[in-house]
Amino acid sequence: MGKNPAQLNQKQVDVLEWILSGCPDGVFTDHEHRITARALERRGLITISGKGHAWTAAITDAGRQWHAAPPADVLADESEGDRLIARVLAADGRLVLEQDRMVEESHKRLVAMSLKSPTRPKGKKLEMISTGQWGSGPKAIVFTEHFDDLVEARPVAVPEHIAKYHPAVKAFVADKDWQFVSSDHVPRAARILQAIATEAAARGIHATTPDAAAKDVNQYQARDLNRCHLALRTPAGVYGLQIKEIAAGGAPKVEPGRWKERRAMPGWIRTRGWEFISTGKLELIVRGPGSSYNGDHYRDAKTITVEDKLPEVFRAFEIHKLRADWQEQEREREEAERRRRWEAAMAVAKERYFGHARWEHFKDRSREWELVNQHRRFLVAAKEAAEQYNGVDRDAILRQLDEAERRVDALDPILQLSRIAPSLSEPKPEDLKPFLHGWSPHSPDKSLW
Repeated sequence: MGKNPAQLNQKQVDVLEWILSGCPDGVFTDHEHRITARALERRGLITISGKGHAWTAAITDAGRQWHAAPPADVLADESEGDRLIARVLAADGRLVLEQDRMVEESHKRLVAMSLKSPTRPKGKKLEMISTGQWGSGPKAIVFTEHFDDLVEARPVAVPEHIAKYHPAVKAFVADKDWQFVSSDHVPRAARILQAIATEAAARGIHATTPDAAAKDVNQYQARDLNRCHLALRTPAGVYGLQIKEIAAGGAPKVEPGRWKERRAMPGWIRTRGWEFISTGKLELIVRGPGSSYNGDHYRDAKTITVEDKLPEVFRAFEIHKLRADWQEQEREREEAERRRRWEAAMAVAKERYFGHARWEHFKDRSREWELVNQHRRFLVAAKEAAEQYNGVDRDAILRQLDEAERRVDALDPILQLSRIAPSLSEPKPEDLKPFLHGWSPHSPDKSLW
């Protein structure tokens, strides 16, 4: 929900009057007025359509009524959070900060304030990130997903009387050893669990016993079901729910040697290191994908009970699903991007390989030519000497020089130009390694090092 439409700052009033005047040119020199216009749209005072040069805004009936008779408290100070959002938007969604501890600390406060800003884009929130590896480099403020905006809590009915227990709730009532609730408060705990099971069915979520759910998950997920009273198979994954009574503080530690006396107690009390003092206050613990390390806790408080918090439990499941879907999309996007980069690296590596191979082939022919010319110089000198030679083996020498000349001609790449253009076959993966700069020639998911 946005702020009361009555509460506008001066900048918002100026933009509203500009839109009422038909958005004349030359009034605003940058796009910051469009950011302000978004806040007016959330309040229902204007409508916005189009992007870029086609961007346009029109005032609504509510906007005209507001302008005709603005309330006395019309102007509200623009918050620092509003201004930070405007700065990040103006920086194309990535505001890099000065590398200074005081600057970073002050902006952490502004990031927290911005969460309540009416100018914050729906479904987005500001977050401070590192721009370098391992937290090095200057910090930057960027927009990240904020799924809480996208899900509304819906009521969950809690029955006063239960005609027929869900199997998991029935098992909870029967298993007095691990109820984690004193006997006086078991009926209430059962009603809460039954309300969750009933609401789950209405929302297309399968409620079952933790033992049954544990058969369909891996050993790590099964830990979330340990000592739970109800399991829910949601679109976001399997969740274990446990209901417990909150013990009063100041209880004495269990004295050694009382184990015989405590054998008759329920297991959940018998294994405690401190005596259990009942408070009648309950808490629901939800463990599963997206929950905190120790589970999400929904406790009785002074003004709100666990029953009142059940809508938030189901809302959390929807948020976890949205986050899981987004993370999967991001994983697929990153995987596709990594494959694209790998394929580009492979294409460049092949091009460099062939270029390198052609150059090596050229250098080989050049060396051959140098050697041929060395042989030719020797042949010339030898023939000149042979012409002056009168020994009995003169004819044999001349025959040898003629044969050598034919061989030299056969080796001369200039006389056989077709040998200068190499015939190269497709490179093997190992051939590409020197040209991949750390990529594996086999897969984008593997590293060369």
